[in-house]
Amino acid sequence: MPADKIISNPLESENQPQSLKVPAMQLTASSNKNPKGSDGPSRSATMPRNERLTKINLYLNILKSVVCLSVVLLLMYCVGNDSPRMGKKVGRPVGRAILLWNPELELGTWNYLPCGCVLTTNRDYEAGTIDAIVFNADRPFTFEGLDRIKHTPNFLAVFAAKNPLNLAHNPLLEHGESVFNLTMTYRLDSDVVWWDYYLTAPEKQPGSTVLEISFRKQRSELEATYLHLKLRSKSPLVFYMMYEVNDYTLPESLYLQELRKHIELDAFMECHGAQDCGIYKFMLIFDPSACPDYVHPQLYMALSHFVVPVMIGGGNLSSLLPAGSYISSADFSSPKKLAAYLEQLSNEPQQYEQFFKWHANYWLHKNRQPYCALCHRLRQPRQPRQPKEFLNWWTGYQCPNRTDSLGRFL
Repeated sequence: MPADKIISNPLESENQPQSLKVPAMQLTASSNKNPKGSDGPSRSATMPRNERLTKINLYLNILKSVVCLSVVLLLMYCVGNDSPRMGKKVGRPVGRAILLWNPELELGTWNYLPCGCVLTTNRDYEAGTIDAIVFNADRPFTFEGLDRIKHTPNFLAVFAAKNPLNLAHNPLLEHGESVFNLTMTYRLDSDVVWWDYYLTAPEKQPGSTVLEISFRKQRSELEATYLHLKLRSKSPLVFYMMYEVNDYTLPESLYLQELRKHIELDAFMECHGAQDCGIYKFMLIFDPSACPDYVHPQLYMALSHFVVPVMIGGGNLSSLLPAGSYISSADFSSPKKLAAYLEQLSNEPQQYEQFFKWHANYWLHKNRQPYCALCHRLRQPRQPRQPKEFLNWWTGYQCPNRTDSLGRFL
């Protein structure tokens, strides 16, 4: 699948895009500096009456502004606590209801989605009937209590997963083959594709293609200059996010151990706040799954922070990401050669900047309302599903068996 067809823009009105445009830099210079050793202009011991009144009025205006701001914040707090987003009842919710069966966090009674549906984790939902039930396969669950849910006759039983499916328990063994009638996963053959981020490409101009549009022509001169300065200001070389070392991640861990012999590596627990990973040039990302269609979420983290992702393991991403936006360890015969390549790019700024040309042709968006795609699906006519349809969907997809695929490099 070509990169410009990674995923159609899933309901632009429902998913707010996270634009990677960076605001223009504003340089300010201090003015009216006193000469060195000067204490500033001298003042008389007694302040004139007009000047005192002016200062009093200034202080009063500041005090009024503070009071007004405090009142506004208090009102926002009170209104916010009584809003549906806080999970408290305000009237009767209107809209198709989606029940999260085994969520990570409880939402309260119900929560409005901007696309018009109602999201709830309350199995005793009293505002109406449930139109869809989402079963998160990334977490353990059972069907106990499902027969007591007040749902529509043709409700959707959604099999949902964001993690590699080889980590999920086989739903056919534990839950039967005829329960689920809709899929919502990272797989491109799912009824609803569920990614935290997605890419869109601009419309092609008549007489030219996206690839023929140069980097500086597509972006404004100011934005290109800002990105140029941002990339040139990077100093640390490589970092990675700490992870659990076990049998599943052992090949990647051995690769990392060998890589440390040839290049200095830093490790982080998180990538925001005081730990700003955006100052690094490269980010190592370990993916033991190699499952088709799966993109590790840390890869999007790197792209959104203007860091070049370096995949250690993982599957074929050539049809899922823009060309030239990442580095794969599979293209190097040893960790030593990968380390040498990263050092080379670090010393050649123009070559390093080539990994950011994709910004001229694609927008990276954060999928802030993933259940809005499901909400849109609820408004469409529903056809009855065959009992074995989910069986065929599940068994027709296989993640590669875990082998010591990286061990051959050590």
